[in-house]
Amino acid sequence: MDGCFFMVSSPRPVIVEQMALVDDNEGMSEININKRNPEYVKERQQGPRFAQIGSFEYEYGLKWKHLYELFDKKRDALKESYKMKKEN
Repeated sequence: MDGCFFMVSSPRPVIVEQMALVDDNEGMSEININKRNPEYVKERQQGPRFAQIGSFEYEYGLKWKHLYELFDKKRDALKESYKMKKEN
């Protein structure tokens, strides 16, 4: 997990994880998005990119990544705790 990748202007990083192949469509079809919406245009003014090391985006992205990692660890610990309680 090196670097921070951003898809749009908002400084929220994209979290990419391997996913099991499912034959379902998720999300909203692009045809249903109003591309004339000013917010849509604003978010796409800056394209996909890796943040420069040491930049505000990079530091912000790292904080998001650490929050996701902490969430995953706590979720796993909670699952383990439930599993142990079930066995007792």
